[in-house]
Amino acid sequence: MKHSRASLRYAKALYAAASEKNAVDAVQSDLASIKLTLSENNELVAVLESPVASSRVKRAYLDQIFTDLNPLTSGLLNALVSNDRLELLQDVITRYAEKHNEGRGAVVATLKSSSATTEAFDNEIIAKIKASGYSEVSLEKQIVPELIGGFVLRINDLQFDASLSKQLNRLKREFSNSL
Repeated sequence: MKHSRASLRYAKALYAAASEKNAVDAVQSDLASIKLTLSENNELVAVLESPVASSRVKRAYLDQIFTDLNPLTSGLLNALVSNDRLELLQDVITRYAEKHNEGRGAVVATLKSSSATTEAFDNEIIAKIKASGYSEVSLEKQIVPELIGGFVLRINDLQFDASLSKQLNRLKREFSNSL
């Protein structure tokens, strides 16, 4: 997935327009539907991101597949097609979902740990996140054996690294600098 400032700008502009028209949830629903369709159809993604396919062909595909979209969502697709930035679509969808969650006071936190965590630990992490001002927390868990021990918690652009591998790397740097 391509992360860029451009996709964030598109998502912010779409969110602002949707907020103004009280259509934030409708646009989110449209974008979720588009994301699902794209995830199930690699050929469609290939056509939409192809530099060879013309804007007219891409627009025709989009018009045929996505018929009942909110005008703001259609406007986003039109802007991406006419600016030849359709490869940003999936990242724009992700960024919009982040803005949508943020507007509701919700957040998706990613917890990477070296082994499976207990439900009590997960609940404690969720409680700490809620104490920092979020009303709704969804925890995505990943097991990453390379961490050796501990965990890494990521919330939006913030990251808390309490992994053993980070501490070992820090010690290694300190020893090599002192020699």
